[in-house]
Amino acid sequence: MAIRYVAYSQDGRRVEGSLPVDTPAQAEEMLWRSELTVVSLKEDRPALQQFRHQLYHQVPTLFKPKALELVSFTRELATLLHAGIPLYSALGIVQERSGNPLLREAIHDIVQRIQGGGSFSDAVARHPTIFPPLYARLATVGEETGRLELILLEIANYMEGQAILTRKVVSAIRYPAFVAVVAVGAGFILVTFSLPALTLLFKEYGANLPITTKILIAITDIASAYGKLMFASVILLTIGLWAYFRTARGAPTRDALVLKLPVFGRVARLAVLYRFTSGLHTMLNAGLPLVEALQLAERTSGNSQVQGALVKTREDIMSGRSLSQAVGRQPLFPRFFSQMIAVGEQSGTLSQNLDSLAKFFNQETDRAVTALTGMIEPAMILVIGGTVGFIAVAVMSSLYGIIGQIK
Repeated sequence: MAIRYVAYSQDGRRVEGSLPVDTPAQAEEMLWRSELTVVSLKEDRPALQQFRHQLYHQVPTLFKPKALELVSFTRELATLLHAGIPLYSALGIVQERSGNPLLREAIHDIVQRIQGGGSFSDAVARHPTIFPPLYARLATVGEETGRLELILLEIANYMEGQAILTRKVVSAIRYPAFVAVVAVGAGFILVTFSLPALTLLFKEYGANLPITTKILIAITDIASAYGKLMFASVILLTIGLWAYFRTARGAPTRDALVLKLPVFGRVARLAVLYRFTSGLHTMLNAGLPLVEALQLAERTSGNSQVQGALVKTREDIMSGRSLSQAVGRQPLFPRFFSQMIAVGEQSGTLSQNLDSLAKFFNQETDRAVTALTGMIEPAMILVIGGTVGFIAVAVMSSLYGIIGQIK
């Protein structure tokens, strides 16, 4: 049985969810312990609960917790553990504060497994769609060394940095992409439905049409005759490429293209280097061996080209080379990268040097994103303005000619 609840936290935030308890009194007691003010309690209908459960697990991508939600959960858990609250109780508290259904369900499962004698890291590893491999492995290190709350803070800081970087890149391309889609859609509607009536008028009066008008008429004729076919072809091509790039054979091609694009490629490369250096710093700082840290970095790289470079790097280290020598053999890493690593290895400050490199790549990514935005917006203004100006000139010059003929 489950009880659905609506409550408010001490800071006035509305919280709602479901508790796996038998009576409303038990739910009220749990919410009271979590310092929540109860607004309503009602029995969760089994059919509705089962439907929601199936929906969450059939399309987990739609309900998967966002990176910052996972950061918030991890930071809150670390804070509670640092305050001396036992792990079992701390998980119960953060479960009630979580607003994501899949995350709340995963926390509930973790609590049950810990109650049954399992470890936190093993329970986390059973939810790979929510917690990345890095999370579970570092949690294991935290439990083994008795520094779980400190390791959780390290994980939260790392994931927060990754989430902020991703948001910066997405924000930089979201507005131009939206404007481009709207402009293409408006242009398609214009040449398919609006301009044919005008071009028909121009053809009737046909004499001495300007070259711009003739070009516009030709474009309109093609769009009227093949517009729907062209639109369907673009949609099918987009879906086909999307499906191909998700296959094992197409992913390397996609990742290589992303890194080689003229302007976007620089942003992608810097973001990849930041992700690698910050992740390697976090893992080495937590006490993981270098080879294992590189293996985890391979699994979380998100780019097959980067993954291949890290595989070769790890193999070189296992064959006796140092990290600086291994990364120096890979074109992905710039020359100064291996030099900084070499200095860290010689002075025993590898982790600190990796942190410095991560901060450097983060700043460079910011600059690259700013430059990208500064280049895209004027280019789009020129293209859209030029297209609108061309249509205006073609239409107005022909209209003036027709008016002269009428006179």
